[in-house]
Amino acid sequence: MKKVFILGFALLLFSCSQEDTESLNSAESKDVSTIDPLIGYKSPYNEDGYGSQLETGQIEYLFNNETNLTFKITPFFGLGFCDYGNGGVDDLLFRGFDLVDPVSGFDGIHLTANGKKFGNYIASHYSNPITLINSTKSIISTSPQLTVPIPGFSTRANLFDFSQGNPDGVASTSRETMAIAGFGKLFYAEVEVYKNGVLIFETYLKADFPLVNSSSIYSNTGNWRTLYNDSFFGEKMVYNIHTTEICIPNTELSTCLSKETFVYGGKTYKVGIASTTSKVEVYLK
Repeated sequence: MKKVFILGFALLLFSCSQEDTESLNSAESKDVSTIDPLIGYKSPYNEDGYGSQLETGQIEYLFNNETNLTFKITPFFGLGFCDYGNGGVDDLLFRGFDLVDPVSGFDGIHLTANGKKFGNYIASHYSNPITLINSTKSIISTSPQLTVPIPGFSTRANLFDFSQGNPDGVASTSRETMAIAGFGKLFYAEVEVYKNGVLIFETYLKADFPLVNSSSIYSNTGNWRTLYNDSFFGEKMVYNIHTTEICIPNTELSTCLSKETFVYGGKTYKVGIASTTSKVEVYLK
């Protein structure tokens, strides 16, 4: 049964390993529906129902440090698309696979940590964070079925590495990383800033989302519907009814936001996560 599971789930991602090598800027864009003009939201994540999970069919994760400080980033990913069916009753099935079925072999210990299938995360580069000094690192997928490029599904040089463990000391399972590769989203990042080896600033940054009023975004009107609280921030998640993308809004109740500033040496610095229809950028400026 375990072999059947692996084959079945891998078939969902088969074309991920057949990545188009064209430039990120050359892809034809489908109808842009991950833009919510009412709140000014843009995102590269969009499940169109025809096998694509990306708005433009491709995505770039850009890690950018425009300063001479040392910038360390640990990104965290979770299942990014809602299949919250069954008449509104949550379950632990995702794309027809039981996330905790010992027979099928899907040992989703992290992706079901809160007893549910959304709002749980696994880390990339946990032991050795992405480290930049006045430089950038780009991780790109040009396959519309590969939202998070990993070894085995992409031959590019720069890929996410989920083999370095997690905060709980337990490694991500191969099935978890496979699910994240095809249906994952960067939900937050742990960032640290150093000067001459001394930590001067650290925080958690949520994925880009406009600052909105909680009573409005959680009202179950317009383009968004509510889920439940995520397992890290303890904040209520929402999903877009057109794209099925799951988001954690920035509201007046949020303890962590998508953008912050700090002052060091008399200079103001900006850290944040920004998104467009084809890019997610984690930056220090």
